[in-house]
Amino acid sequence: MRVSAIVPAAGLGLRLGAKIKKLYLKLSGKPILFYTLMVFEKTKFIDEIICAVSPRDIDYCHKNMVKKFNFKKVKLVPGGKTRFQSVRNALKNISPESDIVVIHDGARPFLKKGLLKKSVETAKKFGGACVAVPVKNTVKIVDKRLDIIDSPLRSTLWEAQTPQCFRVSVIKDAYKKAKNNKIFTDDSSVVEAINGKVKIIEGAESNIKITTKTDLAVARIMLKNLNIVD
Repeated sequence: MRVSAIVPAAGLGLRLGAKIKKLYLKLSGKPILFYTLMVFEKTKFIDEIICAVSPRDIDYCHKNMVKKFNFKKVKLVPGGKTRFQSVRNALKNISPESDIVVIHDGARPFLKKGLLKKSVETAKKFGGACVAVPVKNTVKIVDKRLDIIDSPLRSTLWEAQTPQCFRVSVIKDAYKKAKNNKIFTDDSSVVEAINGKVKIIEGAESNIKITTKTDLAVARIMLKNLNIVD
């Protein structure tokens, strides 16, 4: 079985409010993206890593990431203006021999190998797998005036994370049939749009996505005090 990893990393990270792009901000002296890529680089059953970055950043990322840290599996490809466009372009660049593709946010640097392995095994068996955690707080659905119109049953709600893993045939078919005018915020929703089935795998609270300044502060504490990257 051949497994490819896709890491969409073309976003600007505007919500963080930093002067440089989010994924190049440092954690203990290394860029956030370094930790994300290194998990896949060190995992034996991952055969290749397709990292979609902004076209303007390809030379920079090659010099300051791939070459500097001696990544052997990483191939850089141009990303798009949206996550959907970046993943779709990356899918065109995976090996034709790949059976399973793992899609993981560039801003989630603390993925554990055990969770990655379980995701791949589940996708192989069921066709699709999405790492998620149960919602802990009550969620409210509101209208444009911010009036509450519903309170969905909390036991049915899960917060999606990544990795999200799929048989290559499943995810390529979903992206091919996806409507360009629809906003997709993750890959399982693309598969769901063509009535595909995706199995939930319980993730980890440590598998955070760095989006805000608070997230960055938490990540620095985690990296300093916990054995997150193994």
